[in-house]
Amino acid sequence: MIIIAMMLIPAVTHASRAGVVVRHADGSSKQKCVEFSESSITGYDLLQRGGLDPILDRGFVVGIDNEQAKSFNDPGSQNDYWSYWQLKNGSWLYARAGATSSEVKDGNVDGWQRGGSGLMLSSTSFDTICPPVPSTKVDSTSLAAAASSDSTTSSANSEVSALPPNQTNDQKATPSPTNSVGKDGTIVASAPAPSLAAPLNNQNTNQNSNIVQYLIIILAAIGLGFIAHRLLTRFRRQRNKSVKKTSQVKALSSRRLPK
Repeated sequence: MIIIAMMLIPAVTHASRAGVVVRHADGSSKQKCVEFSESSITGYDLLQRGGLDPILDRGFVVGIDNEQAKSFNDPGSQNDYWSYWQLKNGSWLYARAGATSSEVKDGNVDGWQRGGSGLMLSSTSFDTICPPVPSTKVDSTSLAAAASSDSTTSSANSEVSALPPNQTNDQKATPSPTNSVGKDGTIVASAPAPSLAAPLNNQNTNQNSNIVQYLIIILAAIGLGFIAHRLLTRFRRQRNKSVKKTSQVKALSSRRLPK
């Protein structure tokens, strides 16, 4: 029963999403919400995946959505080109990097307009272009009842038949936590069930900590041994010099004694 309940819980996967707004020369606008699996993509990739057919000329976007502006060196291109903008904290800012080198991440919004450098893009937001994904909820009460029923059945059966050699009474199935996607698009995990892996993880952490402590003690002992060796060597040298000097003084004294 509990395995069936776990299989019925929908797997919630959250793909990265970014928005793009295109304002044409006639004032009409088009906006797209683009999903991607990478941690980030370029502004050029965002246009391509949004089906807006960007055209490049020497690294500059000169055409979008079947509308081409003047090329870089064409006369009057300073007032007829596709300018690149990015939405930051609700305001449009001129992009500092080109479309082929910019970095678009989850929740970002790019803007493109044909014309001069003056802002003509309308105010918008990420949620307007990419509406929040509906949350997927699971009835935790039903799941707990199924787990309790399965546990009771297992206890009754264990009195009649022996457990398999590789299974003990302490091993129980652990239900997965209920996952949901929040308003901002992030995955939220609620009511996590205790896992048998937690004590193992804590034990491994303690073992790693003990190993680090042992290594520190060994290194400290090696360092102290090295220092002691240097001091002992220096002491022996000084003692040898003192003995040699004393021998020389005695030899000179014996030579000066009268016969």
